[in-house]
Amino acid sequence: MVMYIQKTLTATAMIAALGISGSAYAADLGTGGSMKDEVYVTHNYIKDVNNEVAVYFISTDFDYNEYSGGELLDSETDWVSGGAISASLMRNWIVDNFYLYGQFSMNSGETKYTGSYIGSNAGYGSVVDKSDADVWDLDLRVGKGFQLQQNLMVTPYLGMGWHEWDRGVNQGEVYSHSYIGAGLLVQYSPLDRFVVSASGLIGKTYNSEIDIAGPVGFKDDLGNSTIYKLGLEGDYAVTRNLHLKAGVEYVNFDYGKSDSHNGYYEPDSETENLTVKAGIGYTLGSDHQPLK
Repeated sequence: MVMYIQKTLTATAMIAALGISGSAYAADLGTGGSMKDEVYVTHNYIKDVNNEVAVYFISTDFDYNEYSGGELLDSETDWVSGGAISASLMRNWIVDNFYLYGQFSMNSGETKYTGSYIGSNAGYGSVVDKSDADVWDLDLRVGKGFQLQQNLMVTPYLGMGWHEWDRGVNQGEVYSHSYIGAGLLVQYSPLDRFVVSASGLIGKTYNSEIDIAGPVGFKDDLGNSTIYKLGLEGDYAVTRNLHLKAGVEYVNFDYGKSDSHNGYYEPDSETENLTVKAGIGYTLGSDHQPLK
């Protein structure tokens, strides 16, 4: 009986020792078999969000106004719906946390036109009608992420893109421009599986132009302006790969007055668009780095 108790105590001690040893290596994973203070992170939800393909349903609150001498000439407002697809990638390539992002979106519908007829003295509001609207946007980013904490990352980036609006007034008017600017993406994970991403960009438009169809039609450059873009999005990981996403985006820019063509010209204008979106993402997986 004494020998049985001794063997049992010996076996228990060996199992406990193995458990302690196994726990230590699982927690530390030091190189060369040595123990280190840093913890190897095997799941980083922020990096998962930054390595993701997503599709969205979007709806944009369109707010466009034309002015001449400070007087409002016409406006177009209303919600126009559509879809978007995005892809992001963050890898340790050229530098650690090298960041790439792209989004293409399209809205199609009708806006409420408020204005007046050309040559009429009735003034703003004398004509209220519907106008077809098709809007395309391409947004690109390239940058580098800085992991400040396990649940906090900041990523400065260079942003660039293109915008086109096919406006249905008269016999059709097409506005377009490109842009380039500096942006910052801040991402925080306050809860397990949930990441909040906030972004902001300030830049300049270029190659702004208008192409007007019909008998009074012409194609001309428009004045460029400062462009502002803001975004806020939440991402929840239902599973490791499948994510639910929702967010809001804001953009503001101006077009300058065109030259006169046979007495007709495009006046100064301002555009403010607010887009809400909801979608599904699929993460591509990510590189993981020890956090010190």
